Amino acid sequence: MADDERTVVQPDQMVRGGELTDQVSRRARELADAFVEATRQDPAHPVWGGDAYGKTFAKDYEESHRQLAEAVVHLADAVSAAAAMTISSGTSFAAAQSTAVERIQDGSA
Repeated sequence: MADDERTVVQPDQMVRGGELTDQVSRRARELADAFVEATRQDPAHPVWGGDAYGKTFAKDYEESHRQLAEAVVHLADAVSAAAAMTISSGTSFAAAQSTAVERIQDGSA
């Protein structure tokens, strides 16, 4: 990094952004869970019927549904992980800045 380059971090804003991202992740998880529940099929009462066409549809639907349900849950989990990392980074930057300021103030820097 060149001498005239610097990194400026605003830890409080970073933490707030992480907290907002966490809210998004919680809502995404609620929606993922609602999707899974609302689209779950009861094998005893299939909505597509029990004839050959219905059985073919069920086979294709169930696998596609399983994959989609897993994907929306993984998406919510990924957003949650991003939120946690953002909050952790903001907290770490705040601690580093605080330590640096203390060292400057007490003359040990």
